[in-house]
Amino acid sequence: MPACLPTDDPPFAAPGAGSSGGDRVPAGSPSAGSAASGPRGAGRFADHDDAGLVAACRRGREDAWNALVDRYARLVVSIPRRHGLGPDDADDVAQGVFLQLFRRLETLDDANRLASWLITTAHRETWRVGRRRGRDAAFEARFDDLAEPDPDDAARWERSDLVRRGLERLGGRCEALLRALFAEDAADYASIGAALDMPVGSIGPTRARCFAKLERILGDLGLRRDEDADDDGHGRGAAARA
Repeated sequence: MPACLPTDDPPFAAPGAGSSGGDRVPAGSPSAGSAASGPRGAGRFADHDDAGLVAACRRGREDAWNALVDRYARLVVSIPRRHGLGPDDADDVAQGVFLQLFRRLETLDDANRLASWLITTAHRETWRVGRRRGRDAAFEARFDDLAEPDPDDAARWERSDLVRRGLERLGGRCEALLRALFAEDAADYASIGAALDMPVGSIGPTRARCFAKLERILGDLGLRRDEDADDDGHGRGAAARA
């Protein structure tokens, strides 16, 4: 069992675990609500890559585990939600996925493929929770392969999550501007300028500078310009989905 299990009782216990034994998910494990509203980053580990976080978790750093959960909670919860499960069921999926991750930290083959592993595990856990809840045939029809999600869907979800992380790292007015420009119900430049207290004439040049910064951040996160054909080389398509 990994050493990053805290010594005090964490708030989320594994199903069937009593107060005196059994596997427990460390503090910081998400619920569907916390995945949507939790704090960004987790202190000194927020900028570590996945391999660094896993290594720190193995050394007993609970703050590394919290950073890992904070990084991927939204991605994990998004999988059951995409398949039509409600918030409570999505919470159960997230609990199951992070419990499995916790149990496998010591034997995880490639920590730098963690996002892909989480997507696949969430796909399987979504099917399991949906079946347990007695979902209808339409739900099961969404699972052509019970073991693996559609490769194109999985790649798109992973890219979208990387762009979300990139936007959060970008932060400030740049994040606010790019989110406003590429929202599904994006307003016109005049409305955006008024909302952000930004002259309309400066929106175009500022957008270009912000995209350049975002592109550098995405490169640091491992997303190449050619990985998303509908992103026009700058993450624009994924930014709209993030």
